[in-house]
Amino acid sequence: MQVSNIADAHPTVRNGVKYLSLKRFAMPDDHERIMAAVNGKVPSWNARAEKLWSRIDALNAATGACATLSGSGAASEGELDAIHQDITQQREQAMRDLLMFYLQRPGVLLRTLTRFVHAGLTREQVESCGVVEALAHSVSCATLLKVTAQCSVDGLGIPSASEEGCIVDEKGDFAYVQDEERTLEGYRFALNAVLLPTLKLVLARLAAVEGHLRELAGKRVFVDAGAFSLEGSLVVPNESGQKTAWPPAGMAYALPDVDRLRFFTYWDDRAKRVDVDMHAVASGSEGFYHVGWNERFSVAGITTSGDVTTSVNAVEYIDVYVPDALAAGVKTISISNVIYAGAGSWDGIDTAFCGCSVVGSDERDVRLFDRDNVVFRYDLTGKRRREVTSVVDLKGGFVCVHRGEGLKLARATFTLASYVDMLLEACDALRVESRDDADTVLHVAPPEDGTWSLLGERFFVGACE
Repeated sequence: MQVSNIADAHPTVRNGVKYLSLKRFAMPDDHERIMAAVNGKVPSWNARAEKLWSRIDALNAATGACATLSGSGAASEGELDAIHQDITQQREQAMRDLLMFYLQRPGVLLRTLTRFVHAGLTREQVESCGVVEALAHSVSCATLLKVTAQCSVDGLGIPSASEEGCIVDEKGDFAYVQDEERTLEGYRFALNAVLLPTLKLVLARLAAVEGHLRELAGKRVFVDAGAFSLEGSLVVPNESGQKTAWPPAGMAYALPDVDRLRFFTYWDDRAKRVDVDMHAVASGSEGFYHVGWNERFSVAGITTSGDVTTSVNAVEYIDVYVPDALAAGVKTISISNVIYAGAGSWDGIDTAFCGCSVVGSDERDVRLFDRDNVVFRYDLTGKRRREVTSVVDLKGGFVCVHRGEGLKLARATFTLASYVDMLLEACDALRVESRDDADTVLHVAPPEDGTWSLLGERFFVGACE
C-alpha cells in the first residue's frame, strides 16, 4: 500500500507518515531503482536523447572526413564510395531512431525542430516516421501557432531604441547565428515540411467539430478585416493580456491614405513628475535613421515634437511624413517609449497611453484624442520601463501593435492572411473579394451586432486544445 493511501485510510496516523522509512517499507526493486537514479546510474530522458544526438554528430563528422579524403589518394574512389554509402545508411537509421525517440515527447520535438533540420532531417524521414500526425494529436494549437510564427521570420529583426536611447538590433533567435541564410533555409524547411502540414490537420479536425466554423462549410465567404490589415497582422495567441487588452498584440492596422501620421505618448500623474521619451528608428537606403532627444530632431521625413522633461502632465509625439519617408527609402520604423525618470515602470504612472493618429493639412484642426482621427491607442500599464509600441511598414501600408513583444516576428511570412486562408480551406469554403458575392461574412474584430469573430473566439485556439 502506498504511503498516501495509508494516510487516507487512517487519518489518526497522518502525522506519522513523514517518519516512514522508504528504505524499510518500500519494495526492494523500487528502492534499487530509486537509488540508481539518485546516484546517476540511470540516464535521464535528456541524457539518452543527447547520446543519440552524439551518434548523429559522429556520423556527420565521418561524412565530412570522407569528403576530405576524396582525391587525396589515401583510398580509391570505389572504396570511398562504399564507405560513404555505409555511413549514409547508418546515418539514415540513426536519424529515424532519434525521431522515434523524440516522438515520445512531441512537444519537445516541436521545440527542437530546427536542430533536426540542421542535422539533415529530410521530408521522407518526416513522412515515414509519422511526425506530422503525432504533432497534430499531441501539441496544443497555441504552441503550434507560436512556433510556426517564429519559423516564418524573414530576415533579421528590426532595430529599435534601447533604454539609454541607443540603437539596438533586435535579432531575436538570430543573435548568435553566423550563417543567417542557412538558418532561414532551415526555418523554411521546418515550416513547409512539418509545421504547416501539422496546422492543416489541426484545423481540419477543428472545422469538423466547431459550431461557428461549420456554418462556413461550402459557402462563399467575405472576410471583413475592418480597420486591420490581414497581411500585416500576426496570429499571437495565449500572450499576456490577450483576453482583455485591445488591440491584441501582433495585430496590424491598415494605414490610412494620408501624408502625415502622428505617433503620440501621453502621461498624467499629479503626485509626481515623470519624464517619458519617444524614439523612432527607421531602416532606410542609407542605413538606420534615429530620431529622439539624444539624436536627430528630423530626418528622412520623421520629426519629433521635442523633449518634454519631468512633468505631471504632458505629451510627446513623432510625426511621419509618408511621401518624404518613402523618398528617403524608409521601409520600416519602430516606435519606442522609454521612462527616463520619475517612475520605475508604466504601472507606476497613474495614466499613460500611446497611439497613432492622422494629421491633416491644417494642424490647428487636429485634436490628439479625437476618435475621428485616431488610428489606434492603448494604455501603457506593464512592468517595463521601455516598450516598443509599434512597427510601421510604409510599403506594406500597415502599423503593427507590439506591446513590447519581440520584434523578430515583425517580418514573419505566416500572417493572419495565411491563417484565414488555411481556415477557410479546412472548412471547404470559398473566399470572395466582394461582400455582395458572399453567402456569409467572417469578421476579424467583434462587430457591433455581437456576431462572432476571429478575435472574439481567440482564433479558435481554445477549441483546438
